[in-house]
Amino acid sequence: MDQSKEKLKPNPRATASWISKLSFWWLMPLLKKGSTADLTIDDLYEVERCDASKTLCDTMERYWLEERALAAARRGKASYARALLRCFGLRYFAVGLLAAIEECVLRLVQPLVLGWLIRHFEGLASPMGSPMLSGAAIVAVALIHIVVYHPFNFLCRQLSLEARVASSALVYRKSLRLSKSALAGTTVGQMVNLLSNDVNRFDSSVIFLNYLWIGPLQLIIVTLLLWDLLGWACMAGLVVIVLFIPLQSFMGK
Repeated sequence: MDQSKEKLKPNPRATASWISKLSFWWLMPLLKKGSTADLTIDDLYEVERCDASKTLCDTMERYWLEERALAAARRGKASYARALLRCFGLRYFAVGLLAAIEECVLRLVQPLVLGWLIRHFEGLASPMGSPMLSGAAIVAVALIHIVVYHPFNFLCRQLSLEARVASSALVYRKSLRLSKSALAGTTVGQMVNLLSNDVNRFDSSVIFLNYLWIGPLQLIIVTLLLWDLLGWACMAGLVVIVLFIPLQSFMGK
């Protein structure tokens, strides 16, 4: 888990402005060079201090020790999930707000505006008035979707990487502290499985966990919109969706 001894170039993201981070402009020099020549190790940037394995392991270990102390005080069992939640939960929820904007606002506004544009060509009254405004709104929503989705995807993957690195480093640090008697009861295969397979679940789960609360919120908003258009008829589709949730949960489990 040691950091590389080779001196790499400073990471431009550490000093980039929020506009540069939002548009990924800080990555343009690397992408430009990669489009004209093969990249080498010297072209890569050093890891930001906040993403270094030692920094993440120290932070995660502090929260884990706090969780163990709380569990001992209430005479319960310490939960690594609760320690992860306290360590990354606030940032993860903040990232989830971007997903909520994308799913509950942008994905619903775009078909509505498209419907208003179609109403204009059918000779019906449109809330936007001019078809030019409707067309401009469709383009604007698509651009905002790009600006929101890609930072959300990047931050989710960054959080999953941080959780994976912190957990791996914590397992490695723990293995160095085990006594010979404790090591006798732990196989090498168990550690390899933890470090190679189990921690990789962070990569996929972190992206989709926010949808556990975004999904119901989106369902409520869509139901209200359909109720305004169709009335009681929209409840038929809603009932089918709700009835399929237990089946999908069972199949997923």
